[in-house]
Amino acid sequence: MAKGGLTSRILTPERKLSLQVFFSNKLAVVGLVIVLAYVADALIVQFAPWLIGLKHPFEVIPDYSNPVPQPPSWKHPFGTTYPGVDLLRAVTWRDSFLSGVRILDVSPPLATLSP
Repeated sequence: MAKGGLTSRILTPERKLSLQVFFSNKLAVVGLVIVLAYVADALIVQFAPWLIGLKHPFEVIPDYSNPVPQPPSWKHPFGTTYPGVDLLRAVTWRDSFLSGVRILDVSPPLATLSP
């Protein structure tokens, strides 16, 4: 039988040193957190959209109550089409794009906190 357990074979001294160097760099850790936030957002929207309040993330829902196309406004920044489809939602196709924009709004202030 080989000397040492599974943990000692996975976490070799070289890997432990690499992890110590990585986690001592605050900017690298902030970057890792941002990447993990993107991955979590993509997985939630793909497999559990109801967790963030999305009912039908892959559908563009027409609204026939107002058939006249509307110009851009605060409610619909790109305007609407004939059946009342919000063009911003149609362009982004799902809300994961907007979640990514929210993450980008938060990440620069976090990055400036690290020395």
